[in-house]
Amino acid sequence: MSRDNSNPKPLRPEIERMIRVDQAGEFGATRIYKGQLAVMGNRGPHSAEIAGMAEQEEGHRARFDAMMAERGVRPTALQPFWSIAGYALGAGTALLGPEAAMACTAAVEEEIDRHYSEQLDRLAETGDEPELSAMIEEFREDEREHRDAALAADLLPILERKAGRILANGFPTGVEVTDTMVHGGPYPASTNFGATSVGTLSIRRFLRPVCYQNLPVGLLPRDLQ
Repeated sequence: MSRDNSNPKPLRPEIERMIRVDQAGEFGATRIYKGQLAVMGNRGPHSAEIAGMAEQEEGHRARFDAMMAERGVRPTALQPFWSIAGYALGAGTALLGPEAAMACTAAVEEEIDRHYSEQLDRLAETGDEPELSAMIEEFREDEREHRDAALAADLLPILERKAGRILANGFPTGVEVTDTMVHGGPYPASTNFGATSVGTLSIRRFLRPVCYQNLPVGLLPRDLQ
């Protein structure tokens, strides 16, 4: 009987390499954020957001450190290089400004997302590493949130110039909308007492009245015939 070796089971060296590379990546991320915060301080634009990301990355690194110790996996020999390079990348992008720092975050997290997704696909072929798979999947979701936050930080100034209300994962009103509701809101509701931003009457904000006088019936809009 022949065996299908097109997708062989991940071997121990391959698993160890995954853990080693992932730990190095999380370590590098902590160094990037440390370099950014060293330049931006704790009161600069996006500093609080970056500090929160850095704290999560420290947690990721610590858990990979524990797994490496438990499984006897040696760290990468390039760790001193990643320490210097990561810090330099973080500090350098922060010196260019908050927008550059967040653009760096988005790019790095996008690459980590791709890398983790490839690992999860490989591990799913056998399902033999549930602990590692669960950890990578959890961390991937965190990295995606970091990427989305960085992209949102770049988009927010544009929205602030164009919108009167910006919401994230919420609704524009905290009460139930009914037919009789009248509520102020963006132009023209804010300057026109005859308009409302919610309720069925809000359609009037987008209507222009037209008067038809002495028109033949056949020329009237269908609803008026």
